[in-house]
Amino acid sequence: MDRILLVDDNAALRELTENQLKQAGYEVVTAPDGQETFKILKAETQPFALVITDQKMPKMCGTDLLARLRKEGITTPVILVTGLGDEAEREKFRQLGFVEVIAKPIPYDQMFLPAVKKILGRKKISVLLVNTDGWMRYTLPSFLESFGFQVTIVVENNRIDLMTKEVKPDILVVHDSQYINLYQLLERLDNERVAAPFLVLTYNPDVNFHTDLIASGYAGVCQIHQFEAELVELIEKALAKSKRP
Repeated sequence: MDRILLVDDNAALRELTENQLKQAGYEVVTAPDGQETFKILKAETQPFALVITDQKMPKMCGTDLLARLRKEGITTPVILVTGLGDEAEREKFRQLGFVEVIAKPIPYDQMFLPAVKKILGRKKISVLLVNTDGWMRYTLPSFLESFGFQVTIVVENNRIDLMTKEVKPDILVVHDSQYINLYQLLERLDNERVAAPFLVLTYNPDVNFHTDLIASGYAGVCQIHQFEAELVELIEKALAKSKRP
């Protein structure tokens, strides 16, 4: 059973949301504010699969809570609940790293519970990162884990074949660099009958290069400076297209 940490200073709304989540089959632990959240996290021995937090709370608001979680190396996905109904404002929150932003009053059946189910479903999705180096080796795994994905890294190109057999990833994300030939890699993995779709992260902005990669068999291409805005959507589109069950 997935465990969810629910943070809200409004006792009535906290209880209502807790009951909705429990009826949906989740185990729920609640906290009245951000400071209490970290006391719970230190005391709990079992990890949480998801944090759901209100934005406006005393002592620590939702955005400060997210920032502290990430500062302490906690990559658990976080949903924000806010009274702001403007989509532009909600998009700003998403850019801070919230996996979803839900406007009050909470539309439990229409949006809230489906969003929770979708995010928790990602933990069953295995992403194999290939050839990540430098800052990407640390930033990219944390980013994907914060959206709920399981992440494995393979740095040495000669271990890619072995790791695909061991991990059996649902999708591969390949970092384009001088140390790897994308076309030869694709041929290698095709010869190994790796069924998972492949995405490319690249600094190269050339649209013709991107088109050629996709024509060769890659499921999508994402420029590295845009990965925070585009990569999760590309992963989900590639998985949907591959008809992953």
